[in-house]
Amino acid sequence: MDCNKISMINMEKSIISKLIIMCLLSCFMLAGNIITEMPSTKIEKDAIISRIALGSCFAPQIESDIWTEIANYNPEIFLYLGDNVYQSDESEDVSLPYLKEAYQMLAADKTFEVFRHNTSILPTWDDHDYGMNDAGASYPAKYHSEKLFEQVWAIADDDPRKSRDGVYFSRTFGIPGQQLQIIMLDTRFFRTDIQKYSTDQGKKKYQPDLSSDATILGHAQWLWLANKLKEPADVRLIISSVQILTGDGDHEGWYLFPKDRDRLFALINKINGVFLISGDRHFSAFYQTIQESADPLLELTSSSLNLPITGSTRIKMEPTKSEYQLERAVFDENFSTINIDWTQKQITFAIRSKDNKIMQEHVIEIPL
Repeated sequence: MDCNKISMINMEKSIISKLIIMCLLSCFMLAGNIITEMPSTKIEKDAIISRIALGSCFAPQIESDIWTEIANYNPEIFLYLGDNVYQSDESEDVSLPYLKEAYQMLAADKTFEVFRHNTSILPTWDDHDYGMNDAGASYPAKYHSEKLFEQVWAIADDDPRKSRDGVYFSRTFGIPGQQLQIIMLDTRFFRTDIQKYSTDQGKKKYQPDLSSDATILGHAQWLWLANKLKEPADVRLIISSVQILTGDGDHEGWYLFPKDRDRLFALINKINGVFLISGDRHFSAFYQTIQESADPLLELTSSSLNLPITGSTRIKMEPTKSEYQLERAVFDENFSTINIDWTQKQITFAIRSKDNKIMQEHVIEIPL
């Protein structure tokens, strides 16, 4: 999603207060190309997970108390869904100076530092922390960006991400009967470039790619995902940086790759306990569709942590609901939470305001 206009409107509110920090960081970058790692707390594999927070689209240039509010929810895990930082400029420069600068600003955020020392951060990326708006497999700096991602998020040397292309991974926690699987997809590194066409007004519009070789995940990631879904779990969260269910509007999403979306549905169609998570859109909303032989498929889109849609764009979008959307979207700054009650066999998905108040909530029975 092209967020340049959104960024300019919001960043003006706090950019002056951070100019000194940015200058200092730039000096450090030029002097020594310094990159600060951002490790987070580790969780044992047999730990029973009951409290998860999640969000996307955070601009470290903007003052925000959102990390303190998320910490007040006391999550064990935070799912960082992509666009985890925004650059002050984007280019195909493989040295990625502006992306490094943005990561440094996030690392310098004391509230985020406290948060990650008490919470396990599980990140994937989207286009703006991959390096370029709408970028996919042809992005020239993608290998350099992956190396930077692995460095800033302190990915261990024995982690599979270090020895393969892309940043996809999974984690399984708990014991049988209380087992949670988290699957973090990479929708950037392997994704076929998006097709666009020009309108009569000269604007570029997204167009679904019907070619046989068009893909979001790529061959290796598809094989990996199929194998992961064969592993035992009671609840599965599948995280995609871009939306999966809805195809309305003019934005990135799985609807642009119908072959891959159908393939995903075929994989999860007969698996109970699957829930979809996405970010990217700068608003939060619930979506739900019906599968042929399983429980209704719910998707929670969670965005934006501190960079919401504003102005005329928000006024136009706010009254509308797109395909499969259950309620009107939440456009103010927000994060989301997932509370798993293993005793009552219930999962509560909630969209929360920046001051931790529940805006929307859905309670779902865990399929037996």
